[in-house]
Amino acid sequence: MEKNASRQDGKPESSDQLERSPGPDGRVEAEIAKLPSLEASLLRSRFGIRTAPQTTAEVAANHSLSIVEVRQIEARALRRLRWRSMSAHDVPDWDEV
Repeated sequence: MEKNASRQDGKPESSDQLERSPGPDGRVEAEIAKLPSLEASLLRSRFGIRTAPQTTAEVAANHSLSIVEVRQIEARALRRLRWRSMSAHDVPDWDEV
């Protein structure tokens, strides 16, 4: 089987394929890669991107952070992703409202 071939169920064979994939997973990873490294690492760990999902406590222990810090960093990272996902056409023109 080729290195970057998909399995029968359509899931990627390698993380390389996931990162280059034009599908939703690839777009999510591309946006996460634009975040500061700690925020990106926490989101990947929490949501199981390129790894198994971890609890907040597991992520905190792995990064030498408190659970509260992990929650704060995760919330900030998700806010950044939401903000970036809004394109210019999604923001209303207040002059026309």
